[in-house]
Amino acid sequence: MINYKHSFLVVLLLTIFFFSNAQESIYKHYGVDEGLPSSEIYDVYQGKDGNIWFATDKGLSLYNGYEFKNFDINDGLPGNVVLRFYPQTNGQIWCYTYHNQALFYFNETFYGFTAYKYNNRLQKEFSPSSIIKSCFIDETNTIHIGGTNINGELLISKDGEVTKKTY
Repeated sequence: MINYKHSFLVVLLLTIFFFSNAQESIYKHYGVDEGLPSSEIYDVYQGKDGNIWFATDKGLSLYNGYEFKNFDINDGLPGNVVLRFYPQTNGQIWCYTYHNQALFYFNETFYGFTAYKYNNRLQKEFSPSSIIKSCFIDETNTIHIGGTNINGELLISKDGEVTKKTY
């Protein structure tokens, strides 16, 4: 015996499924032609204000939803090859430049870039192949650094005192 209620329900659901349109995702490609300084992007960070930062081999790029603003050594970066973003709880965004092995930071409310005052100590502790993978600033303003060819954790106090922890 055919249950007409169930058959009707199945036909109704199939009809709704067939004629309904799923929401399509909108993708937009951004590249050098749209304003990025390079097509080689190492890291992406979206700030609380919605702006998107790109770390590239030709500096940093800020996208506000409409246009790109690009920054390089002429704008205060210690180097153009920026590898990573390290957001901190205090609103600072720290970055690492590859060739100079230098750290710098900017605030969520952007006023410019500030070089880390103990970059010279970093360079003394690093080998040419060292790369920072993690960077954290604790409540005493001691910076904790880990990464490739660092062999443990490097700590630099707010006074510039260097400590190395091996694990």
